[in-house]
Amino acid sequence: MLQFIDITLRRGERILFDDLSLTVHAGHKAGVVGRNGVGKSTLFELVRRRLLPVEGDVVWPESWRLACLEHSVEPSARAARAFVLDGD
Repeated sequence: MLQFIDITLRRGERILFDDLSLTVHAGHKAGVVGRNGVGKSTLFELVRRRLLPVEGDVVWPESWRLACLEHSVEPSARAARAFVLDGD
């Protein structure tokens, strides 16, 4: 399982996470939703080990591997809903 144990993360003086604890068990899926700027991408950077917490531990099983696909979406005049529904 992936565990975040009492994570604190700051960007400058701004505290993004304070005493965050989270567990994702093997075979389970997790989703993260929220407004822009609340830390979703930053949380994923912790998962990817691109950021280290100021305090706390991130615990990974040695056998786990993470694969990520970087992508960008070209700007479009279409409505976001239509764009997503055409995503097949």
